[in-house]
Amino acid sequence: MYTVEDAYGPASNLYWIAFLLTGRSELSLNVILEVLDSENGLDLISSPQTLPGVRTRVIIRALAAIREEVSAWAQQAALQSSDPTVLSLSSWPIGPNITQAQLEEAILDIDVFSRCALLLTVFEGLTVDEAAELLYSNREMIDCGREGGLRELTRNLSSITSDIPLRLERMGEPALLS
Repeated sequence: MYTVEDAYGPASNLYWIAFLLTGRSELSLNVILEVLDSENGLDLISSPQTLPGVRTRVIIRALAAIREEVSAWAQQAALQSSDPTVLSLSSWPIGPNITQAQLEEAILDIDVFSRCALLLTVFEGLTVDEAAELLYSNREMIDCGREGGLRELTRNLSSITSDIPLRLERMGEPALLS
């Protein structure tokens, strides 16, 4: 017999992706409950065959819940991607001992549009076209958002895991940011 304890792992993974997308705990929990209530969720998350479909529905509902916020940040993400500052990864000792809490903190510190573009295309493995459809955007905006999200994630992880000042290069000239 499948119990609530058996559902804990898949349910917590569903919650985590909803939380990373929305950045809000209560909203994420409501999204999960809506999906599970509307579709006899305990049965769906108990099967490896149906779990990906439930995850997709959670992602769609989470994005729908923050649609206005994502739209507001989309233009800002495009402006940030035109920044000529590039991050020098060679001086960043990002270690393999990053905890889930540190990763979560680093992801949540990214603006919502870039965070969603990054999560959908890199972590969830969606194509740029699929992410553009879910975010009511276009390929160029998704590329800009993903690029900005990767840049911010790297910067955030570096600041969490290192005491070395952030090294930036602007148009070939090294600079330190403390």
